[in-house]
Amino acid sequence: MTTTAHRRASGPRPTADGTGGRQAAGRAPLSGVLWLAWRQHRLVLGVLLAGAAATAVWCAVLRGRMAGVIDAHHLAGCSMISLVPHCADTQDAVIAFRAEFGSSLKLIETGLLLLPALIGLFIGAPLIARELETGTHQLVLTQSVGPLRWLTAKLALPAVFVLTAVSGLSAVFTWLWQVGGDEVSGSYWYSTLGFGALGPVPVAYALLGLVVGVLAGLLLRRTGQFLDQHPVSHHWPLAWTESGIVLALALLVTVLVFRVMRRRHG
Repeated sequence: MTTTAHRRASGPRPTADGTGGRQAAGRAPLSGVLWLAWRQHRLVLGVLLAGAAATAVWCAVLRGRMAGVIDAHHLAGCSMISLVPHCADTQDAVIAFRAEFGSSLKLIETGLLLLPALIGLFIGAPLIARELETGTHQLVLTQSVGPLRWLTAKLALPAVFVLTAVSGLSAVFTWLWQVGGDEVSGSYWYSTLGFGALGPVPVAYALLGLVVGVLAGLLLRRTGQFLDQHPVSHHWPLAWTESGIVLALALLVTVLVFRVMRRRHG
């Protein structure tokens, strides 16, 4: 009786959801994985947030300067060639406006277009690949956290940071673009740079870049940080091998050129 009572007293106690202590005990490692993900990637995630904050401040300052120039020269809705009556004799002012602010706008737009690739390369790819390359994932998976829950925890934290940072950047740039976009600055919404940097588009691409990077790391199982060293004796074999491949491709293209000429001109 004493042994039975002792086992019941020390066994899993019922919880509020009636599932017992096993499920509650299984939740602690998941929060531990989140903490571990933050410890491992806090530097790059902090750089992402800091870069987004600095860019947002720059956009705010740039917006104020652009608004001041537009108000001072009455350039709202004007372009280099405009039939609007109040835009008469503003061509020189519009040209000066584009010379002063056009490069800054294109730089921000280009940065927002390249950001998804950078996120996939520096955040997504090492997220799982580093664990697989060093073998530390085996220690994590021996705990009560399964592989899918581990992946969920590892992916959730960077996704929140990416969503927050890129959403803020996109909102601030849209706010900036609304002052001098389209006609005055020449940064039209339907251009490649403009469309890809406005609204939800950069946010969606950033999340895509993150998961594509994770998938690449999961398949490659390494981060790309390696170095192949060859002795001097390898120079000529490598040179002849590469030259042979290039010449074979040149021969193939030559054959295709003659085939195309023969089909089109007999």
